[in-house]
Order: sequence, then C-alpha cells, then structure tokens
Amino acid sequence: MVQFLGVIAALLLISFHGANSAQAETWDLGYTNSSPEVEEIPDTISDEKANIIETADLAPEEDQEKPPIRPSSSSITKISTAQNTFGVETVEKPGLKLFLSPFAGLSSILGNGTVDVTPQYAFGGKVGLLISDNMMVEGGYTYSLINTSAPINFLMGSASTNMFDLKQNSFDAGAKFFFLGRESRFRPFIGGGLAFSNSTLNFTPTYSSMLGMTDDYKIKQFQGIGQLGAEIAITRGIVATAAFRFNGILSSSVQSIKNASSATGLEANKVQAGESLSRSASYTGSVGVGVYF
Repeated sequence: MVQFLGVIAALLLISFHGANSAQAETWDLGYTNSSPEVEEIPDTISDEKANIIETADLAPEEDQEKPPIRPSSSSITKISTAQNTFGVETVEKPGLKLFLSPFAGLSSILGNGTVDVTPQYAFGGKVGLLISDNMMVEGGYTYSLINTSAPINFLMGSASTNMFDLKQNSFDAGAKFFFLGRESRFRPFIGGGLAFSNSTLNFTPTYSSMLGMTDDYKIKQFQGIGQLGAEIAITRGIVATAAFRFNGILSSSVQSIKNASSATGLEANKVQAGESLSRSASYTGSVGVGVYF
C-alpha cells in the first residue's frame, strides 16, 4: 500500500512538472504574440545633404570671383564704339560733322635759285565738313612769314641774308581722303584742292629803319595744292593733326613798285627778288589740334 501511494505521488509529481513546462511555452514574453516594430531611419540627414549639394551647385555666378579683364591690344588702336557700363553712348551718330582745327608750323620756298630763304613761322586754321568716315571737304587760311636775301650775285657770291620779308596770305579749299575709318585712332590721309595766295615783299624792319618806308612788291598766285598727313585721336571728338602741304603755281601776277624800271640799288634788288618768287612753289609743314562737333 505504501509503495502504491509512492508510485501515485511520483506520477502526480511528473504530471505537475510537465504541465508547468507546457504552460511556460505559452507565456507572453512581450514579443511572441506581436510583430516587432522596425524603427525607420529618418530622411532628415539625407535631405540636408541633398540641400547642401544643391545649394552649392546653384550658387549665383556673380558670387563667384571672376578673373580680371585685361584690355586687348585692339583698344590701343581703336576707339570704343559700344555703350559703357555707365550708360554713356560712345557710338558715333550718323550724319555730317563739323571740324575746326587751328595749326602752326613753317613755310618755305621750293626751287628758287635767285634768293636764299629762311622760314620764320606759319599759322592758320581750317574748317571742314566730314561727309563720310573717309572723306572731308574743307577750307582754310594760312599766314606765313619768310625772310629772303637779296638776289644772289653768281660772281660776287650771295648777298646779305634776311634782307626782305615775304608775307603770304593763302586761302585754300579742297578735300581730303582718309585711309581708315573713325573707329581707328591713327588715320592717315591725302588731299588736294586749289588755293589763292596774296603776298607782299618788302625790307625787313632792320633795313626799313635805315631806308624809310618803301612800297610793297605785291604778288598774286593761283595754286594747286596737294597734302598728306594724319590724325591721331585723343578722344572721339578731339584729334592731333600733322600735315605737309605743297603749293604749285598755276598762274601768277605782280604789282610792282612805282618806277620799277628805273629803280636802282636795293629797290632794284626787291623787284628782281619779287619777280623770281612769284614763279616759285612753296610748301608748309604744320601740326595742330582738331575738334569734331
């Protein structure tokens, strides 16, 4: 009986242990009956990186440092023809342009073997009308003073220098043609036309003080002129000028002193010198400043 009770107790103990084991397998441990929650990685980091990259790529060009602009060599030889950053128009308006130019230089006589000449000075002015980039019509006035000797005596040698003053008043009209347009700083030109010269020949002040007042020997000449020179632009409206002009004789006339046929001594020398100079060509070299309006 006791053994039988022990066996029953043992069986009960085993059954109780097995029930406990089975119940333990069905306990809720917090995750067995529900799916685990997966934490999503936020897009904040990736979005910030994208924004940083996008901002760097889309940076405005004006915020980036630009290399300095170096002037091209053409700017040295050409005048700007575009509107600048301050809105000032430098494009030249089409149409006629008025040109004024004072000048100064020297005049001399060419091809005269009767007297020796010493240039003193010359000055004058020109007014022109620019009718295209390459052509201008113009007129001008030139006053010049030249000293001459008495006629040369080929047996005795030359006479005293600076004995006579040749004063020339010359009026000219013509045209000149430029090789380059107004966009160029250096503009060479050639030109030609006609001139009228009214000159007087008389003793220099030194001899006049000794001899007293004497009559002028008057010379009138119609001349054909040719010139070459250049303009150098300082600005679009102001230029420096240099020119060489040759005056050839087309015709001439003289108004001699009274009693020229019976003149003697220095008066006879003046007549001889005047007749020779009336048939002689002349030339003038000058520099000046011109203004376009």
